[in-house]
Amino acid sequence: MGERETVRAVVIGCGAALVPLAALTIGGPATSERAADICVLASAVAVLCAAVLFYIDWHVDDDPSMAWLVTAAAAYSLQQVNWFTLLTDGPDTADSSVWVYLFQIGVIFGLGSVLVRGDRLPVRWDPLALGLLLGLGVIVARIGVLAIPSPAPSTAGYVAVLIGLGVVSLSNVARLLLSSVLTRELRHRLALASALLAVGQVSAATGSPYALLTVSAMANIVGSTLLVRTAVTDARRAVVAEASALRTLRGRLETADHDLHTGKARLHEFRATLAGIKTATELLQRTEIAPSYREHLHQMAVAELQRLDRLVSDASTGPVALIELDATLRPIVVRHEAAGLAVSWQPSGHVVMARPDDVAEIVDVLLSNAHRHAAGHPVRVGVRAAGTAVELTVSDDGPGVDPAVRPWLFSWGAHGPQSPGQGIGLAAARMLAEQLDGWLDIAPDAGRGAQFVLSLPAPVVAVAEPQDLGR
Repeated sequence: MGERETVRAVVIGCGAALVPLAALTIGGPATSERAADICVLASAVAVLCAAVLFYIDWHVDDDPSMAWLVTAAAAYSLQQVNWFTLLTDGPDTADSSVWVYLFQIGVIFGLGSVLVRGDRLPVRWDPLALGLLLGLGVIVARIGVLAIPSPAPSTAGYVAVLIGLGVVSLSNVARLLLSSVLTRELRHRLALASALLAVGQVSAATGSPYALLTVSAMANIVGSTLLVRTAVTDARRAVVAEASALRTLRGRLETADHDLHTGKARLHEFRATLAGIKTATELLQRTEIAPSYREHLHQMAVAELQRLDRLVSDASTGPVALIELDATLRPIVVRHEAAGLAVSWQPSGHVVMARPDDVAEIVDVLLSNAHRHAAGHPVRVGVRAAGTAVELTVSDDGPGVDPAVRPWLFSWGAHGPQSPGQGIGLAAARMLAEQLDGWLDIAPDAGRGAQFVLSLPAPVVAVAEPQDLGR
C-alpha cells in the first residue's frame, strides 16, 4: 500500500467517523461522551481484526517481527476493551481515572517495546494466542492495581499523567520509525496509525470538553481504519505471493514429474533395445541358424543399433512423417520371436503418419507385456484400415487383464499384484501414441486373453477435382 492507498484509507476513516461526529454534534454532553467511548471500543475491535490479518501474513511469510506485531496488536485490542469499560462503567472522578491512565502508560510503553524489538526476540509460541493471553494478563493486573488504596492526586498530577501517556505513545511512534523491524513502508503506516490511536486514547479522558471528544472520535476511527486497511493489504499481498509461489512450484513439479516419466520411459526403451541386440548377437553366433533367418536377425540387429543411436543422440524425436508400418514392425517382431515369443504377423503394406521409433517402442511394449503375462500362448499382430486411421492390434490368449486394474491400466506405476513389471511401459506407450495424434487402449473384455488397439493417423490422399469435359 503506497501513499495513494494511505490517503484513501484516511479518507475512508474520515467518512466512517461522520456517524459518531453527528452524535457529538446533535447530542448533549452525556451523548457526546458515549459516542467518543464507542469510538474507543470500535477502534479496539478494528485493531483485533488487524491482528488477525497480520497473523495470516505471519503464517505465510514466517517473519519474527510480524509475529510480535500480531502479539502487540492483539494484546492492545483486548486491554483496550477493558479501557472502554473503565471509561464508561467505572468511577467518574479524576481521583480514580488518574490511576487508570498511569497504568496505561506502562502498558503502552511495554507493548511498544515488544514491537520495536521484534527482530531480536525469538518466537516460541503462537503470536495471536500469546497476544490474547497478554491482554488478559494486563486486564487482571489493572484490576489489581486499581484495588490498591492510594492517595488522591492533584489536578496537576492528573494533567501530568495525561501528558505522560501522550509522550509515551508518541515515543513509541518515534522508536518504531527509527527501528529496523518490518519493512520501511509498513513501519510508516503503523507509525501513523499508532499516532492517531494515541491521540484518540488521550483525548477520550473522562470529563473532556466537546472539542477533545471530537478529536478522539476522529483519531480513533481514522487510525483504526488505516490499520485495518494496512493489514488487509499486507495479508492479500502475502496470500497472492504465496499462491504465485505455489503455482510456480506446481509447474516445476509437473515439469519434473514429466521429465521423470520421460526418463523412465527412455530407460525402459534402452533396456528393451539392448536386450534385442543381445539376443540377436547370441543367435548369430549359432551355426545351426538358417541363412534366411540369419539375414533377418542381422537386419534386426542393425535396425536396433540405429534406433539405439538415435535414442542416445535424441534424434528419435524428430517430426512426424510418412512411414511404412511393415519396415517398422519387422525388426520388433523378429526380436521377440528370437526371444521365444510366437508372433503371428503378416505384412500389410499400410503407411501412417508417425515417427518410426515411437511406433517401434509402442509395439515393443505391447509384445513384451504379452510375453510376460501370456507366456506360452501365441500372440497375434494385425493391421487394418479404420476410416482416416490405421489400427494395429496386439492380442493374445492369456489370462487377460485383471478387471480391478483396467481403470488405471495406463497410469504411471499401475500394475497388478502378481505383475513383475513397474507400470512404466503402457503409460509410456499411451503417451507416445497421444504425441502422434493417435490413441492406445485396451479392447473391451471379450473373454479369454487381452487385446490392445493402437490407432495412428493415415496419410490424407488428395483427390483430384473432376474436370469439366465440356470446356
